[in-house]
Amino acid sequence: SSMCKRIIESLIQLDKEKEAASKAVSVCFNSVNTQLKALEKEADDRSKEKGVLDQFATTSKRLSNETERLANDLKHIERDEEVWKEESKELTGQIEEETKEFVTKCSEARYVEKK
Repeated sequence: SSMCKRIIESLIQLDKEKEAASKAVSVCFNSVNTQLKALEKEADDRSKEKGVLDQFATTSKRLSNETERLANDLKHIERDEEVWKEESKELTGQIEEETKEFVTKCSEARYVEKK
């Protein structure tokens, strides 16, 4: 039962982390979108000065690095989720196997009581 609780708590925590990672990705993309729009306006205003191109390259590199980091985080979360699903499945099987005889006896007892 404590193992079930730990698995359930871990699954809840995993869901929270997944939701947080999704929100972080969304915030990151919104931020990058805003920065790219601002950069585009700036580039139009300055007729593509070297500084603008350098800033764009820096932003692109930062976005690429952040995207890679978030992709790695998501892979870890998904892997952990699969591990927890498998452990939960195994635990459910064990519980069913260990309680099968008890459930059968309870059913038989109810059947006998109804007669």
